[in-house]
Amino acid sequence: MFSRIAATGAKTVRIVKPYDDNGKVRDQLQFAEEAGAFAVGMDIDHIFGEHGADVVIGEKMAVQTTDMLRSYVESTKLPFVVKGVLSIEDAVKCADIGASAIIVSHHHGRMPYAVPPMMILPEIKDALEGKNVKIIVDCGIASGADVYKAIALGADAAAVGRSMLSSLEESGTEGVEGFIRRVCDELRFIMSCTGFASVSDVDDTCLRFL
Repeated sequence: MFSRIAATGAKTVRIVKPYDDNGKVRDQLQFAEEAGAFAVGMDIDHIFGEHGADVVIGEKMAVQTTDMLRSYVESTKLPFVVKGVLSIEDAVKCADIGASAIIVSHHHGRMPYAVPPMMILPEIKDALEGKNVKIIVDCGIASGADVYKAIALGADAAAVGRSMLSSLEESGTEGVEGFIRRVCDELRFIMSCTGFASVSDVDDTCLRFL
């Protein structure tokens, strides 16, 4: 499936699960690189299930140490992304091992007790200042207003994958195009109302914290 997606020419990031089989992790990273991925990475919030180590589609997951993650970063020529970061400590560790980007995410409530990504985002932004690590935020981003707040709070980008799935299921390619267009139009409208000409200019001066 990934090779078919990459063959479209889209800049695609391949996020690999933290498999218990270390060799499979490396094989997946190498396959993605050969298939033309723009970047690769690892999803670190699929480790524990209710009864111990998580199992995803029949595959057992395992805790990945900092040294293991560093070895994955060093094994590929592509930018490496770590998904599932929810603390300052983990964000700094990702920078230290050479990750090019992190995705601040609790996997859409997989950990219902976890801090909301938007809440921890400003602290992570401050901790990574000057470390050349891009910050992407995930979970519940479904509108231009959500993207605006994510950027204002310190994200370099916002992920809308899950939110656009219903549009994809209902109307295919046209549905996805329509979803993205609505998000972009709303973002443009809010930026015009708050005096920002470019996304890179957006900051938290127009946000109010209660």
